Amino acid sequence: MSAAFSPSRVLRAESESLDGVTIETKFDHKYDNAGVETLAAELQQRRKDDPYLIAPNKDANSQVYFDIDIAGKSAGRVVMEVREDISPKAAENFKALATGSGKLSYKGTNIYEWFSGYYVNGGDVTNNNGTGGDSIYGGDFVGEQTDAPMGLGSVHMLASKMDSTEVMLGKRDLINSKFSILMIDLPSVMAGQGVLVGQVLKGLEVLEDVQANPVTQSNNFFKPGVEVTISACGEVPAAEKVKQDDFKDKAE
Repeated sequence: MSAAFSPSRVLRAESESLDGVTIETKFDHKYDNAGVETLAAELQQRRKDDPYLIAPNKDANSQVYFDIDIAGKSAGRVVMEVREDISPKAAENFKALATGSGKLSYKGTNIYEWFSGYYVNGGDVTNNNGTGGDSIYGGDFVGEQTDAPMGLGSVHMLASKMDSTEVMLGKRDLINSKFSILMIDLPSVMAGQGVLVGQVLKGLEVLEDVQANPVTQSNNFFKPGVEVTISACGEVPAAEKVKQDDFKDKAE
């Protein structure tokens, strides 16, 4: 397992706590572009020796992006490969929501929960707080839960009812629009623990910035102290897609 993060920059909200609720008072970029590039290189280095995490796995797979805003300011872009080769039905749903090709879209929705060093959750297109969700198939549907390893940067769909008995027993294939991006290296432990739909190619440092912001824990839920939104999303044009060779070059 890789060592813990040593971020080269932090985008952190100054905050105060009133009756257990974290109130955001200020947001600022702490480091310059050189720090951003250093952190991106560090994150790529952590993944370069793992064949499951080096991406893209297939150039034929689609790539999509999320533009992330933290407290109303642009934090950067996250580019992901859509794993249509592993979970075609679930991946089609994720891609449609990420591109806004139908009535539903991730655009304007919140990153509604994060746990620093472990995950970033979003995609609740109905309630915007982790209690709802929908899909292009009309509500919950059964996705492809495989044994594919998941680790740093893996994107998987959250079970629609995380407190159900089935989920506790490891059956997590009833899903909708809600997703989770892992920020930890546990590919062997996480294998088969959800429906894998993608993996981050660029922008892990943006998600690190998200996790640097305060949360308040309540009933096993980590409520954000700042608003984080997907301000824009879409499909990466073929000419701009991250290539396998490009990815390896940056990891060297």
